[in-house]
Amino acid sequence: MSIANAKGDIKLLKRAYDQHLAMGEGAVSSNFELIIKGKEKFSTLVQATQIPAFSREEIETFAPLGVQFTQQGSYNNSGEMSITFKEVISGAVLEMIRDSVAKKEYLTLELKLICESLPNGVEPLRFRLSHCFIKLDATDLSVEDRTAIVKPSGTIRYNWAELLSGKGY
Repeated sequence: MSIANAKGDIKLLKRAYDQHLAMGEGAVSSNFELIIKGKEKFSTLVQATQIPAFSREEIETFAPLGVQFTQQGSYNNSGEMSITFKEVISGAVLEMIRDSVAKKEYLTLELKLICESLPNGVEPLRFRLSHCFIKLDATDLSVEDRTAIVKPSGTIRYNWAELLSGKGY
């Protein structure tokens, strides 16, 4: 027995497949490099981060009879994004962050999505984050995690994000 309105359309599926394939190789989230300028050796210990947000403030207004309109306001030049490191037994990551906090240091970060096909990254996925600081959360330790590495995580607070080309967003 068949469902009355069920119909196969292999040509439609093939067209969708071909359109998807034509877009090219997908960006993979593990293919990134985050460089902290002046602390380049730590880029290999960055385990996770995010692409910076970009937006404008939303301005909500109302017309007569309560009709709502939302418009774009000022550019949001600053923001926060998460970061996770892999610690090594020398304690290098925690020492670097503690020193940075103690010195009230502002950092410049460069984030690039890279892959085997494009080892230098691609223009729309290369960012510079300026006047940043890193805040680390408490790091979990446990006697039951005998195979888990220590992964300090926290937040990058940036005050300006732009494309590495300097074109802004």
